[in-house]
Amino acid sequence: MFNYGLDQEMSATQGEEEPRLALLDYFPAEQMQPLQDHFAQTHQLAVLMTDLEGNWITRPSNFSILCQILQGAEKVKERCELTYKVIGENVRASGVLTWQECLNCGFVEAGIPIWAGGQHVANCLVGQNNALNVSPQRVEEYAWLMEVDILQVRHAFAAMPSLPIDQLSNVLNLLGLYASEVLEQAFKAHQLATEVNRLRQMETSLRHEGIEVIQTLAILRESIQRIGRDLQEVLRTANEITDEHDHLRLPGTVDESELVLTDWVQKIRRSYRTVLDAMALEQNQREEMEKLLYGSRPGLHRRRFARRRVASALEAASINDAPDETLEPIEKQAGGSLL
Repeated sequence: MFNYGLDQEMSATQGEEEPRLALLDYFPAEQMQPLQDHFAQTHQLAVLMTDLEGNWITRPSNFSILCQILQGAEKVKERCELTYKVIGENVRASGVLTWQECLNCGFVEAGIPIWAGGQHVANCLVGQNNALNVSPQRVEEYAWLMEVDILQVRHAFAAMPSLPIDQLSNVLNLLGLYASEVLEQAFKAHQLATEVNRLRQMETSLRHEGIEVIQTLAILRESIQRIGRDLQEVLRTANEITDEHDHLRLPGTVDESELVLTDWVQKIRRSYRTVLDAMALEQNQREEMEKLLYGSRPGLHRRRFARRRVASALEAASINDAPDETLEPIEKQAGGSLL
């Protein structure tokens, strides 16, 4: 058995292995097959792609007529399968290009490791080439032992491709680099597609969560508005009581109940300020969330914003009594009356 390293030899041990992604997950066999067929025809080699367990991934390409004739004998076929198995195991163990003579006629058979994503993902079995100059007599004697038609074998052997060993070595190195590069690009494309899909799912999830937040803020806004209206009603009632008390109070006198009432009114006004601050905060949070969700769709964002402004105007128009004048700076800072 002869071992020839690739120009850029890759070690079979890559440290702690990451979860292995099946080759067919990112490069379907139907896409590999035409590439393999064209390469095999161009270089007059038999080519077959297998996984690391020896299972066929592609169909055999350009298998020689001689080997097909010989494999008509069951024992020859068994030895061919054993050759493929041994080469596959050697390639898997070494992680480098491995050659050996076939166990039938002594033709060159090779196994090439295919790498993608830093992992040994497949083997490319190449052979049925008389690079070692096996004689016709040896092949015919073997055919006679296996009880195969010698005349057919003789004609098929005459058409058997034969590349010089150095040239064959270069072709096999090229095939290893070519196949690994193709699968590496397919692997990266699959990773990219997987990441894009993950980000899209994340975006959809975040968008749904953002919509739920906006809906929650809308409910909160309604509650705050209701509290604000209740406080306005209480404030109007307190002002009426204060006016009535001022009308009944004797000039120049101070009633203790008047002090209590004044303190009560101030507390109501402070509560109303708190409500306005909460509404201003809710509006800012809602606008930021809508920009995050619809910022890339300005038309939609503008329509939603316009509808919200109309709704706010209608809400404000439904309140007849304006807030106390001391609250105007707070409302202005909040972007206008929020009730």
